[in-house]
Amino acid sequence: MRDCRGNFALFFALLSPVLFGLAGGAVDLVIYERQQAHLQDAVDAAALAAAREASLKGWNQTTADAVVRAMVGANTAGQSFSSVKFDPKVVVDEASRTVHVTLDMNQYSYFVLSYFRNNPQIRVKASATSSGETNVCIVA
Repeated sequence: MRDCRGNFALFFALLSPVLFGLAGGAVDLVIYERQQAHLQDAVDAAALAAAREASLKGWNQTTADAVVRAMVGANTAGQSFSSVKFDPKVVVDEASRTVHVTLDMNQYSYFVLSYFRNNPQIRVKASATSSGETNVCIVA
């Protein structure tokens, strides 16, 4: 009882799971925020491209789906989550000339955050509205 030589080892052994959990949670939070920002940028670009394409070629659900998928694929290529297959949901509202895009990302293995977040782990949304008429100029 009088020997104090093992106090530091005992203290570290009891406190290390908490410290490692906090460090893992901090890393998870940074990764989560970065992935959410990248996905939001991709969805914003996709919604703008779909609205621009719709104002040129007409408000068509099939065209909007193709443009959104191409833009999301191009903007997520090379990211840490590029192996994830995305299925964006696109809604075209022809009356208000608006394109709504929703993108979910599931099944990313976080260290600590996966215990507290259900699927979808990240959901981002974007809307783009075309306010002008179709382009009538010709570029030669």
